[in-house]
Amino acid sequence: MKKLLVIAIILFCFYSQAVFALDTLGPPVARLKKGQFSAGVDYSCSDTDFRAKGKSKQYWIDMFFGRVRVEKKHSFRIRDVKINRVYGDIAYGINDKWEVSLYLGGANTDVKDDQSRDFAIGFGTRVTFYDKNNLKLGAVAAFSWLRSHYDSMAVPHQPLSPAWPSPIMMAGTLSLCEIQIAIGANYELRKSVSIYGGPFLHFADGDLCLKDPNPPNPISIPEAPRLLYLKNSYDIDEVSYFGGYIGAEIDIAKNISYNIEYQHTAAADALGMKLICRLK
Repeated sequence: MKKLLVIAIILFCFYSQAVFALDTLGPPVARLKKGQFSAGVDYSCSDTDFRAKGKSKQYWIDMFFGRVRVEKKHSFRIRDVKINRVYGDIAYGINDKWEVSLYLGGANTDVKDDQSRDFAIGFGTRVTFYDKNNLKLGAVAAFSWLRSHYDSMAVPHQPLSPAWPSPIMMAGTLSLCEIQIAIGANYELRKSVSIYGGPFLHFADGDLCLKDPNPPNPISIPEAPRLLYLKNSYDIDEVSYFGGYIGAEIDIAKNISYNIEYQHTAAADALGMKLICRLK
C-alpha cells in the first residue's frame, strides 16, 4: 500500500499541470552517517515573480537631429516564470550531524510560453543541532544556478509615440542564482515515515540582457521619429524573501527513501520531491 501511494504521488507530480516553484530542500537535518554516500534524483517545478531593474539603451531617428542615442532607467516585473528542474544528487556525510551535496542537471524555463532548456547546477548542506527520541532540529541551505536563452520575451516600455507597440518582443539571456536557507524540525511518526518543516529565506539574484532580435535598418524607415532598442540590461531579484515549507519522508525500501514537500512565499509556491539511495 505504501509503495502504491508513492507511485501515485510521483505520477501526479510529473503529469499534472505544474504551477509551483523553488528547489526541493528536504528534511532540515543530516540523514547520513560519517563517511556515508547517497545518490538520488531531485525534481521541482516552479511558478514565481521577479523584478527587473536596469537600463534601456536605445536610439531613435528624428527628422531634424538624425540618429539620437538615449539611455533610460527601466524596470518591470516578470510574472509567472515557470521553472522545472531535474537534478542528479550526490551527498556525503562529513560526520553524523553534517552532510554536503552536489546537484547536476537541467532546467526548463518558461516565460510567457517562450521556453528554454539549459544546464543547471547546485550544491547544499544540512546540519543537525538537536537529536532526542523521535525529534530532530537542524538547518539546511541550498544554492542553485541556471542560464536560460529566450527568442521572444515581451518587455513593456513607455513608447515615444502611440504608433509604437508595447510590449516589444526581445531576445536575450537570463542568468539566475538562488539561495535558500531553512531551519526546522524533523519528527519520526513511525519507523518508516517522518514529517518535517519550518521557515526559510529565499534570495534570487541574476542578470537579464535583452536586444531586438530583428533590428530594422534606419535607412529604410520612412517615418520619423522611430524608437529602436539596442540593448537592455537588468538586475533580477525576487519579490518576496520569507516563506515556510512542510514535507514528508517515506522509506520505500532498505536504504531507499522518498520525500515530497510544499513551499510557499508571498510571490511563489513550490512542490518538490527527492528519491534517495544510501550507498554505504
